[in-house]
Amino acid sequence: MDAPGVPAPSQNGHRGANRAPLRDERSLRGVTAGVLVSALAAALAIPRILLLNLALFNPWPRPVVVAAAAGLTTGAFRRGGSARAAAISGAAAAALGLLVAYAGVRLSVRVLWVDRNPARVIAADALRLIAYAAVPGALGGLAGRGLRGSGRRARNRRALAKPPIERL
Repeated sequence: MDAPGVPAPSQNGHRGANRAPLRDERSLRGVTAGVLVSALAAALAIPRILLLNLALFNPWPRPVVVAAAAGLTTGAFRRGGSARAAAISGAAAAALGLLVAYAGVRLSVRVLWVDRNPARVIAADALRLIAYAAVPGALGGLAGRGLRGSGRRARNRRALAKPPIERL
């Protein structure tokens, strides 16, 4: 039963009071793009032997560059939100993308495990990749957010600089 003076809820599909899920879906587009870019760039730029031997030599430069590119893509494609949300999204997309590439290499290459526990090796490698990806992904997300904002400001300036068409 409706209270007197309170209109019944609209049945036309508009839900003005609950807009948060729509904003979350829009922001996920950037994270998806960042994960895809990171996974593809990692597959292209990081040799398999490096991903299989993360603990043996100094492997950090290539994953860091790939993570920064993923963060930049995430920040540029992400809509709305704060700088903190862009940084978190960039770091998450970079880490997920590197982990996807790592999982693909681990699944495709048969490795002989000698005197090492496979679970410990995979966990340690995953933590290394997350550590390599967190900071550059976050900084890339902030830079991508800045690029998106500067593009929007440039479009607004260009629109204001053009005189309106008065005659044809």
